[in-house]
Amino acid sequence: MNNLVKDIKPIAGGSIQYIDSYECIELPVKDAVKSINDMGIKTIMSSANYFDVLKKDEPELDYIGNGEHYTIGNGYAWILVDYSTLGSANKDVVNKMNAGEIPIELDSNAKECLENNCSVNGVTVSQRELVKFYRTIKVPFKSLIKKFTPKELEPRSEEEEYFTQNHKVLYHSVGLPNDAVLVALRYPLNEKTTIDDVRKYYDRLITKLDKNKPFGFRRL
Repeated sequence: MNNLVKDIKPIAGGSIQYIDSYECIELPVKDAVKSINDMGIKTIMSSANYFDVLKKDEPELDYIGNGEHYTIGNGYAWILVDYSTLGSANKDVVNKMNAGEIPIELDSNAKECLENNCSVNGVTVSQRELVKFYRTIKVPFKSLIKKFTPKELEPRSEEEEYFTQNHKVLYHSVGLPNDAVLVALRYPLNEKTTIDDVRKYYDRLITKLDKNKPFGFRRL
């Protein structure tokens, strides 16, 4: 079996995790998605395939149309997590990973990939691109974006206030829930990235989460 992410074919359905079966999840992120769900945290989607590698030199867009590649995966393996299903302890953990207060270890190849991805998107190289916050707004057509003004979020804790101040609005026409608060856990990819590279990264990331606290299901 080839061990490179670039040889993983996309699974039809976009690895949507609304069902209990893990057959729709691509191999590099399958174990991580299961581990996260077993902790009581809801995953929404995931991806780690040929297209995520192929699109590494294309910038991330703020709109996803029907049938289009999810550009949050341009140059990244990714797992989308419902931020509202994190308890306060884990909201604090992902906030601190986003801020760089909790270091995320990358191998030398992944560091080069991150530098490339940040350059493509015109952003500073930082952990903010590895643990990234999104709010999703459903819009049928890109031309209508300006007509959709998201309601202001109402944070009820310091952790939620941090999310509110640091998230990006992601418009879409299909595939994602409407008006959801999500965190993307991303690992930088290129043609050299192996399946084991991705697995080991998410194993390290998951160990940083607090497994001993109750998880919250309050919607932000």
